[in-house]
Amino acid sequence: MSYDDLTLTTPQSAIAPGVDHAAGDKLTLAEQPEYRIESADYLFAAFIGLAIVTVCTPLRTLHSLLTWDLVALLPLATFRDLSLVAALAWLFHGLFAIARRRWVRRSVAIAGWTLCLVLALYTYLSDIIYLIIRRPLTAGLLVAADNLRAIQASAESVVTPGLVGALAMAPVWTVLIASILVGLAPEELTSLRKRFYSAAGLAATVLYLFTAHACAIRWVPYSLLSFNPQWTLLSSFFESHTSLVF
Repeated sequence: MSYDDLTLTTPQSAIAPGVDHAAGDKLTLAEQPEYRIESADYLFAAFIGLAIVTVCTPLRTLHSLLTWDLVALLPLATFRDLSLVAALAWLFHGLFAIARRRWVRRSVAIAGWTLCLVLALYTYLSDIIYLIIRRPLTAGLLVAADNLRAIQASAESVVTPGLVGALAMAPVWTVLIASILVGLAPEELTSLRKRFYSAAGLAATVLYLFTAHACAIRWVPYSLLSFNPQWTLLSSFFESHTSLVF
């Protein structure tokens, strides 16, 4: 018997699980299940997009006030708004945790996305108002009829189609950033979300808050209110000296 007459056969029991034995000794690997991203991951990506828009918006609206040194400090100068975004992200994380029914989780996701898009739009709009009246938008200005008329009259003289288009791009950028994160790195996004919503993630957020506050107070030359429009408006509703007119 020559060497060429020998035929090696592989017993069926020797084939590893998950491998199909096809005719002609062809081995076909079983398809791996596709990675599925959850609605909580989509919303977390939206909050990341909102945070990036919050930091970058002054580059377009307040660029005349910014020096190169201050541009590098924007992640610190916008710490109040970023802390608000982080708090909202934790809030919706809790809502997802208690939501069991599919329609409830869908409602939470829709509410979170709507909030992110509105805040992105407001961040850009408030900076434009700041350039017009040199004051941040607060509850006091919203209820003061004379100031609102002055804002409207001033805005009509500076509003252009390009400005309106740039304003609409703020929520578009939020959606685009979230879509890129979900499309290019879904597993990394899920891992980042789990690390953020942990004791270590919470500790890192609190540490950032105190560190950024100390650095911004010392090195940012302009009023922090102009860089934190979301926080400025929200906190103004709780100030005791704010007069509300109904």
